[in-house]
Amino acid sequence: MHKAAPAARGGRRPKRAVVGRAAQPRGATARRVVLRLDSIRCDEKTRELLEGRDEIAIQAIGFDEAGLAAGRAVFDNFIELGKFKDGEEKAQNGLELGSFDFDPADGLPQGFRAVIFLGELDRALFKKPKNDGFAMILLGLLVIGALLAIFVLTDGYIGAPLIMALTGGMVPFYAQLLSIVSDDAFEPENVAVFVEDPAQQFEPEVVRFRFGEGLLGLVQKPGAYSATVRFEIA
Repeated sequence: MHKAAPAARGGRRPKRAVVGRAAQPRGATARRVVLRLDSIRCDEKTRELLEGRDEIAIQAIGFDEAGLAAGRAVFDNFIELGKFKDGEEKAQNGLELGSFDFDPADGLPQGFRAVIFLGELDRALFKKPKNDGFAMILLGLLVIGALLAIFVLTDGYIGAPLIMALTGGMVPFYAQLLSIVSDDAFEPENVAVFVEDPAQQFEPEVVRFRFGEGLLGLVQKPGAYSATVRFEIA
């Protein structure tokens, strides 16, 4: 198993003849290629306001040779993996991320590819995605209230310029507030495998994800994760 080149630069691997394999009726030897997650490790936690541990989810989108050419996925699965702190590793015990059906009678080798996304779920105040908007509104009200209090206490000498600056930059400020309660995605990774023999085995592969996020545009603290995945013929 090896990491695939991006689709835009890659190409289909030339097929090689497999010697000494007798032809069999279609469907008589149908098999599955399963993409499994053995473990995931937090190498470095992201840093953000109002949240302790990272809340990590993984998404895997798989393509066989025909699907890759047609832009049609064989599977698309999204799984939440729980909370992580720095240096924490969690075993996933071969969690199935998706699978492909293949039939050696169709000819070998056959290629399969998966794009893996890692996401950090920003659920700082509320624990359900549908309530993220309420968190953003609450944060905005707290900031506006603090500015108004400064305005009153300083007779407008400090509060007024701050309010004017906030009004002039409302769109980027709103975007920063939204980033606190919205999901952040790490750079995706590609893995691929070519089945040349139905009895072959594949070694686990460690894929690494990195993501940098800002704290109200002032602080950049990247996150880093490592996932151990493997293909298996079932």
